[in-house]
Amino acid sequence: QARRTAGQAAATIQAQLDQAKKLLEAAKEAQRLEKEQRAKAATSAQLASMAASLLSEDLELSTLLALEATAIAPTREAEDALRRTLLELSPPLVLRGHSDAVHSAQFSSNGQRVLTSSDDGTVRLWDAFTGTNVLTLRVLENTKSGDRASGILSRDGTRVLTLASPKTLAVGDWRSSSEPKVYDAATGHLLATISNRFVVDASLSPDNLQIATAGFDTTARIWDARTGKIRFELPGHEQRVASASFSSNGSWVVTASWDGTARVWEASTGRSLAVLKISKGNRADFAAFSPDGTRVVTSCDETKELLLWDWAKRPGDPVAAFTGHEGSIRDFAFSADG
Repeated sequence: QARRTAGQAAATIQAQLDQAKKLLEAAKEAQRLEKEQRAKAATSAQLASMAASLLSEDLELSTLLALEATAIAPTREAEDALRRTLLELSPPLVLRGHSDAVHSAQFSSNGQRVLTSSDDGTVRLWDAFTGTNVLTLRVLENTKSGDRASGILSRDGTRVLTLASPKTLAVGDWRSSSEPKVYDAATGHLLATISNRFVVDASLSPDNLQIATAGFDTTARIWDARTGKIRFELPGHEQRVASASFSSNGSWVVTASWDGTARVWEASTGRSLAVLKISKGNRADFAAFSPDGTRVVTSCDETKELLLWDWAKRPGDPVAAFTGHEGSIRDFAFSADG
């Protein structure tokens, strides 16, 4: 019995020793790998420094050094050096033509066109490969009116929607100095005019047949994009409507209002489908659908937060809140996969 007990104890001790040996070997391997990583990072940083110093003298060698530095270890220095050499190899196109600040730029879905909006009162369409200004639309004749010229490019790149909106909704009274208009992007031909001077934001439906507008007069509307005639008024908001946006399939419209709500509407009928209530006393500044249309994100400048809603299944409460910004949220977008 004693011999068996002693054997078991010896086996236990041996197992513990084996385990300790394995742990020691793992620790040594971790130290070796860490040392190797530090060495690679140091070599990468050294090559990146060499690439930066040779940038103006030998661009080819600088590029090769930056590539080697990135291959050894993708350090911040290596990625910065590679970025700088690539910019030298293929300098960016400069789109020249605007005479004042450019406040927005939008690619067409095929990447062939870029639409820019400027405080010079114009909207310009550019060839994304050559930088050629292919279309200029004057939205504002008087750039001192206090309004801002804006353009929206349709998803297929064939239509341009222009409007003049206030630089801020925090004004006592406002009427636009220019009515929203729809143009043919290829010819610049005027296709339709929206006879309403309270539009502060607008969105084209994916099929280019409808326009949703947000009104300073507390009313959102849906218009026929071919004729400019109103199809539906979307009543319910009690304060100025700040934004209007279509879902990607064109079935729904979401509006955001300073009354503290975002509302989802059926685009084909104008019927109200959901009311999303922001926290009491706070306004909704912007709202947009996820790519599949099942969720909505709203922004609030007062709370500096974004709220995520499952508008069809759970409209009463947001499913998530995104906080952290300390200033106004100017824009947001979903990733392609939602």
